[in-house]
Amino acid sequence: MGGGEALTGPQDSVAAMVEEFRVGAISSSTASTPYRCDVPSAGGAFYAFPDISGTGLSGAELVDRLLHEGGVSALAGTAFGHVGTNHLRFSYANSRETSPKR
Repeated sequence: MGGGEALTGPQDSVAAMVEEFRVGAISSSTASTPYRCDVPSAGGAFYAFPDISGTGLSGAELVDRLLHEGGVSALAGTAFGHVGTNHLRFSYANSRETSPKR
């Protein structure tokens, strides 16, 4: 019943979540860095998949440094196959109010 209601019931909360998550904070924050991240489409998932080839590090190396030096969690793009070489995957499915401030 819950699944059916999620599909057929009011969708206002979904639209509000999409708008909150779509802000592109990850994409816009990479403007002055050696990686490129296109803004995900409004209908896409809540993930960013930046190209990190400009860093000179592998995805595994950068993921390790981000976690241990900055407290930021990411996945190496190679977890998603060959197309993920030189990429990272970040989830930004969190509201700005509950995101940690750095």
